[in-house]
Amino acid sequence: MLSLSLEGLPPEIVERIAIWTVLLGNLGPPSSLIPLQLTCRYIYHSISFQNSSTLYATLFKITFDTQALKRRYPDRFTATCLAKEYHRRWICLRRMKAYAPEPNVNKNLNMIWGYADDMPGIYPLRDKLEDCWMAYLMFTESDGKNPRVLRWANIIEWVHSLICFDIHFTATRSQEDQSLPAHSVRRSLGLWLYWFILRYENLVNETRQALSRANRMLRPYTFASFEYTHFFAPWSIYHLPITTEIAHNAHPPMQATENAPWIANLTPQSNTIELSEYLGSPLKVCSPLISHAASLLFFSRMQRFPLGQPDATEADIAIMNEALMRLGPRPYAPSHTRTNFPSFVDSKTYDDDVLRLLSCHDPTSVTQPPGPRYQFKPGSLAGEWEGRFVIYPLDTHEAIMAGEPPLPHIERAMLLQSSQAWTFREFHHPHTLRGQSRRDYISFHQKYATSTDYTYTPLSSRHPPSAFLPSHARPPITPGQAMKAHIPENTRLNHVPGGLMVQQSAQDVFYHEIFTADEANTATTHNAADEYGDDDDDDDDGSPRIEPGTSEGLEIILKGEAITPSNEISFSHSLMVPGSTAEGTIRPWDGLITILATPLTESSGVWLYKGYITSNGNFVGKFRDTWNEVGREGYEGSFIMVRKPPPPVPSISTSSNVVDPPPAT
Repeated sequence: MLSLSLEGLPPEIVERIAIWTVLLGNLGPPSSLIPLQLTCRYIYHSISFQNSSTLYATLFKITFDTQALKRRYPDRFTATCLAKEYHRRWICLRRMKAYAPEPNVNKNLNMIWGYADDMPGIYPLRDKLEDCWMAYLMFTESDGKNPRVLRWANIIEWVHSLICFDIHFTATRSQEDQSLPAHSVRRSLGLWLYWFILRYENLVNETRQALSRANRMLRPYTFASFEYTHFFAPWSIYHLPITTEIAHNAHPPMQATENAPWIANLTPQSNTIELSEYLGSPLKVCSPLISHAASLLFFSRMQRFPLGQPDATEADIAIMNEALMRLGPRPYAPSHTRTNFPSFVDSKTYDDDVLRLLSCHDPTSVTQPPGPRYQFKPGSLAGEWEGRFVIYPLDTHEAIMAGEPPLPHIERAMLLQSSQAWTFREFHHPHTLRGQSRRDYISFHQKYATSTDYTYTPLSSRHPPSAFLPSHARPPITPGQAMKAHIPENTRLNHVPGGLMVQQSAQDVFYHEIFTADEANTATTHNAADEYGDDDDDDDDGSPRIEPGTSEGLEIILKGEAITPSNEISFSHSLMVPGSTAEGTIRPWDGLITILATPLTESSGVWLYKGYITSNGNFVGKFRDTWNEVGREGYEGSFIMVRKPPPPVPSISTSSNVVDPPPAT
C-alpha cells in the first residue's frame, strides 16, 4: 500500500519541490520555503540550511552567475561553500534594499546613511563595506544573471546614496579644509560601483550642475597621483615579489624637505585586506585602485560629446537622444568618447582586474596565494590605440611640490589636453610562451631555424656561456633603469622577420612577436591549461621553458610609433605627432605597462607612460616627465586609451543583448 504521508517522499523529491517552490515565487530571498518547512518535521529537517547544502547550492547556481567562480575560486566551488554564500548574499542584498531610497517610500536617508566616518548613521560602516565588496564582486562575476538580482536590491539608488552621503560629502568637507579627501577602501569600491552603473545615455543628459559636482569630486583622485597610488606596487621595480630590504638597497628612499615635501614612495608594502567571508571562508585581496575608477568617470564625462565640446546645447542633446533611440541601448559609448563603458554579459572581461586583486596584494611576499594568479595575456596591447592625455600646467605642479595646499590648485587648474594615437608591437621571449602563442613560435622557428639572422657566433671565450647558444635559446635580457622603461642602456632593438633581435653586451637575444590577442590567442583563458598550461610534447623545440613572471630578465618588450588619431581634437596640441617612437616593457607580476615615448621634435620632451589595461579594454595610466629623478614626484598627468575603432560600415545593427542595470531616474 502506497503511503500518502509527506514523510514517505525521497529526499531528492523534497529537494525538487523546494526548488520549484522558490522558482515559482518572486525574485528575492527564498521566503517561500518557510510555509513548506512548516508542513511537517520531516520536510523541515530535509530542507533546512544545516541539512541540505546541495539544495541551497542549486538555488545559488539558478539565481547567480557561477562561471567566474569556477575560474577564479576552483577550490571553493563546492556545495557547502555555495550554500553559505547563497545565505550571505541574500542578507546583504536585503539590507541594501532596505537602506536604498525607493519611490513613494518615505525614508530618512540622513539618519540611515549618516555622513562618512565621523557621523555614522543607522547603517553600520562594517555592513556598508561588506555590501560594497559583495556588489563589486557580483558585477565582475556577471554573465547576465547578477545584474537582475542587483536591480532587485535597488543597486542604482543604493550607489547614488553611497556617493552622496560618503564620497561627495567627504569631497565637500575637504574643499572647506583645503585638504585632499581621505582615502578608504569603501570609497574606492564606491567609485568603481559608480562606474559600473554608468550608462552613456545618462551621461549625455547629465545637468551642468551634476556634471560640475561630479568633476569636483573626481579631480583629486584623478590628478593627485602623489597622494593616491595608481599602481599595485612601486612602478620603478620590475621584478616582483621583492623583499623590502632589497628594494631599499635598489632605490634608497629620499628625504623630504620643507621646500620639497612630496617624495615618491617607492618602498613595496603589503596591501592585503582579509574579507571575513566569501564563498564560505575568509578571502585575502587588495582594494581596487580608486584612481583608476576616478579616471574612467572623469574622462567619460570630458569626452561625452563629439569634438570634445565642454558644454552641450539643447540641440546637441536632442541630436544625441535621437541617435540613441535609433541605435538602441549599446554596451559601449560612441568611438569619440575614447572610453569603453562597462558591460556585464561576459565575466571574462573582468578576470584580469579580479586576479590582480587576488594575487597582487602583497609585493613583498614570495608565497603564492592559492588559486589562479594573474598572468598577462599575450597580444593584449598589440595593435592601434588612441585616447586623450590630460595634465595641469607646470606652474601648478611646481606650487604643489613647493608645499602649497594641493587641492585648491588641482580644482582651479586649467587642464591641458593632447590627443594621441599609437600602434604598439609586442615581443615575448620564447621561453615564456605557452599555448597557441608557443605553437605559433615553434612553427616560425622550424621555418627560420637555419637562417643566419637567428644565430650568433661569439667572438671569444670571454663571452658568457649563453653567448654560445643560438639567439632563440638565450635567456631574456637584464632589465635596465626605471626611467628608461627598464630597457637597458646601449641596447639595440632591431626588427627581423617574426620578431625582434635585441642586442645587449655583444650578444643577440630573439623575441617573438605576438599580434592582437584575438588573432594569436583565440578562445584562451588565464587559468586554463590551453594558454598557460603544459603544451603537447610535439610542440617543443628543445629550448628551456620559464613560467611567466619567474624570469630574471625582461620577458616582454614593446615598440611603438605614433599615428594620426581618427578624429583629432582641433583645439588640442598633440605631444606626440605621427612618427614619434616608443619603447617599453610589461611587468609580468601585475601587467604594469611602462613606455618611454620620444617625440619626433625635441620641443615636446621625452615622457614616461605607466598604466594597466583594465576591464572592457581601457588602457588607464599616468604619464610623467623624465627630467625629475625617480625618487621625486614628477610632473604627471593622466590618460586613457582604447583600441582605435575600425572604419565605419554602411549599416548599423539595432539589436542588443546587453543585460545592464536600468538608467537612473
